[in-house]
Parts: sequence; structure tokens; C-alpha cells
Amino acid sequence: MQLKPQDFLVALKLVAWGEQRWTYARLAQELGISVSEAHACIKRGLQAGLLLPNREMPPQPAEAGSIAALGVQEPMGIYRVTRKRVRRSALPDSEAVADNAVRPHAQNLAEFALHGAKYAFPAVKLPLVVGVPTSHSAPAFAGVFAPGTPCGWGKARERGMALERLQALIDPNAPKPLKGPMHG
Repeated sequence: MQLKPQDFLVALKLVAWGEQRWTYARLAQELGISVSEAHACIKRGLQAGLLLPNREMPPQPAEAGSIAALGVQEPMGIYRVTRKRVRRSALPDSEAVADNAVRPHAQNLAEFALHGAKYAFPAVKLPLVVGVPTSHSAPAFAGVFAPGTPCGWGKARERGMALERLQALIDPNAPKPLKGPMHG
């Protein structure tokens, strides 16, 4: 499994949506990818640890591939128990949220965004064109950086400011770094 840039984008989109209910079709439409690619992104995000499943996985036999491990029992998955369908409008909000297949793993996602993304997906300088605002032009950083600040990973001061803001956006429950005079 190799993580793709769109996998990171999908995980960040789920962070942006927060606790609201989502579908693969809506995810695909909003990000401009196919539904099958949205599903593949979720699978790779789970494997990489950027996402967490919302449902308990069924217990697997000791040796899943071995017929002898099943013994006399019937193979798992032949019978499926279903529950009575309930209209979504009749469900309380907390149950609708649990209906999402996955949720972002805030700590892992923040760590990857802060320390791994620049190595996994290196920035390539291209000529300026009209497009999606990124770097210091993004709305999340409006008023933080001076106009004309170089884009990319920038200097240590800009990186520190971006890392602090990004950490707060992805994982608001993370401990805040201590600020004070540096001694050493």
C-alpha cells in the first residue's frame, strides 16, 4: 500500500466536516474524484492510520485462511443478521454520526501533516497561475503572513506559525506548546 496525495486530502476533508454525516458519493462529488476512488482513499487512510473505523470489526478465527481452523462450524459470513430499518429522520443526531464508516484519527493525522507530508508529497515550484489558494494565500492563514512571503515550506518562523495553526485546526484537543524564552 502506498499513500496517495488524495488520501491525505480525503482525511482532511473529513476533519473539515467534523461530526456531520457523510457518504462516499458526497465525498467524491465535493473533491472531484470518483466514488470508487473515494472508497479506495478511505481504505488506504485506514491502513496508514490516518483514519479510524467507527464500527467494531467482527472477530476473526485464529487462522483465517485455514479450513481446519473452522472445524465443524459453517464458514463465517453465510448468514447475515439485519436489524429493522429506521428512517434517518427518526434517529437522534448522535446515532446518525455513528453511521459514518470512519472518522479521522486526529493525533496521527496532525502528526503526519506537521512532519511527514512535506517528505511524502514534496512541493514542486511552478509558475504562478489562477487556482486553489494554498500556502500563505489560504483563508486559514489570512492575516498571519505578510503579503509576498515566499511559498513552499518557507523559513523557520513561518513554518512554526503554520505548524501551530495546522495543529489547532486538525487536533484541537492536542496540548499547546509552551512559549517562553529559549534557554540553552
